[in-house]
Amino acid sequence: MGNTVSASRPTTAGFVAALLGALIACPSVASADALLRPASPSLTGTAATTQAATGPHRIFLNFDGDVLRHGTTEDATRGITQSPDIHGSLAGFGGSHADREAILQAVRADFAAYNVAITDERPMAGDYAMTVVGPNRPTAPFYASLLGAAYIDCSNAGVHNDISFAFHEAGDGATPSTVARTISHEIGHGLGLEHTDHAEAIMFPANVDGDASFQDACMPVVAAPGIGIACARQHEETCGAPNLQNAHQELLRSVGPAAVDLLPPEAAIESPRSGDEFAAGEPIEIEAFANDDNAVDHVLLLQGGEVVAVDEDAPFAWTLPDVVDGPVGFEVVAVDAAGNEGRSIPVVVFVGMEAPEDFDDRHVDGGCSVQGSRSLGLAWLPLLALGLRRRRRR
Repeated sequence: MGNTVSASRPTTAGFVAALLGALIACPSVASADALLRPASPSLTGTAATTQAATGPHRIFLNFDGDVLRHGTTEDATRGITQSPDIHGSLAGFGGSHADREAILQAVRADFAAYNVAITDERPMAGDYAMTVVGPNRPTAPFYASLLGAAYIDCSNAGVHNDISFAFHEAGDGATPSTVARTISHEIGHGLGLEHTDHAEAIMFPANVDGDASFQDACMPVVAAPGIGIACARQHEETCGAPNLQNAHQELLRSVGPAAVDLLPPEAAIESPRSGDEFAAGEPIEIEAFANDDNAVDHVLLLQGGEVVAVDEDAPFAWTLPDVVDGPVGFEVVAVDAAGNEGRSIPVVVFVGMEAPEDFDDRHVDGGCSVQGSRSLGLAWLPLLALGLRRRRRR
């Protein structure tokens, strides 16, 4: 559990009502933000200055809903929030495993350069921050156009077990990348970042289409109404001015750089299954799973041992029309940001023919052979996948 700490200097703990643009279909719409001071200065958690020595800053993406108590402390490990309006029984995101996995991987990619561990499983012990993802926007008019809310903790020096909120749910029209950007934005506030006026910055106060990142450049801070610039001192330390913010450098100072990644990602073909049969000319839809402790950079689809397609965003899926008749072998290879590779177990399907009666998918061994009525090297299985198109399911 977290320990009560006192910051060495005053911590600006304001409640950021992140107005990220309620009209997802209108990315040019932006709303002003407001910072509300918390009810109490009480803080819990481990001081972030020790983070580099104790391990990564853990952030739990809670897609399943929660029950939070309103209190004078902010502590995800005990289910206590200082938010005056967002507490009690909170709804979950819903959606499929693939939906959640796509969001998780996108958030991990945003934080891949930093000493941050993003998980969708609640840690069993120790400190962690939490983002509750679900349709929990309060009904008060103030929240009408908001997509998220979070406390801002300058330099991540005060509250280590903070709770933030992303008001998304499955089926609300937001793509996984849009939901991920909201989540990363709110996490950014908890790590001490304010808004900046650059549309390609994650900390831009409107959720717009396109790739965004924690920019490695000094950008003007968008002052919060009623409070102004909250974290002037940390901005001066990185940019030499209280009204400029370099999000990348400030994150490196508050949580540190990512550790060297030596672990390969996991990879698997979820559909089809070995032994499945397809009619001649029937398109084959392939769905793959990939997971990494940091972030999956891309997934390769192999047919007969050769790369035939690449997908950079989860959920990873392709449609292959006009695959040549006969036995066809598929594999996927997941590659993480550090270049580590994880390979799936091969899958063999049968196009325009029945699977041999003695076909046993348990003996498909890394793409070398298929044990059945005949032995076939996957390296020379048919490769015709004319008109291959990448299916984007967002």
